[in-house]
Amino acid sequence: MPQPQAGDAPIFIVGLPRSGTTLLASMLAIHPDIDCGPETFFFARLPPDPAHLLDPSGWPQRALDYVCGLRLRDVPVHESFGRT
Repeated sequence: MPQPQAGDAPIFIVGLPRSGTTLLASMLAIHPDIDCGPETFFFARLPPDPAHLLDPSGWPQRALDYVCGLRLRDVPVHESFGRT
């Protein structure tokens, strides 16, 4: 797979369970220039009241801290997708 270019931005596929997101990611992953990382179960891991993540006084740092704190198989999620 080619190295990401400076203008390349990640695309996130999100949806409810059983909505076809896994199938869509599988179809996109067939393309040689697209790399789909593992499922993160992001919404299942949200705190019961996620509104504080969007509080303007802490935006975007609180949301970034939360996302960077997510782990998948003991690896930070953002590293699983090649981001630091």
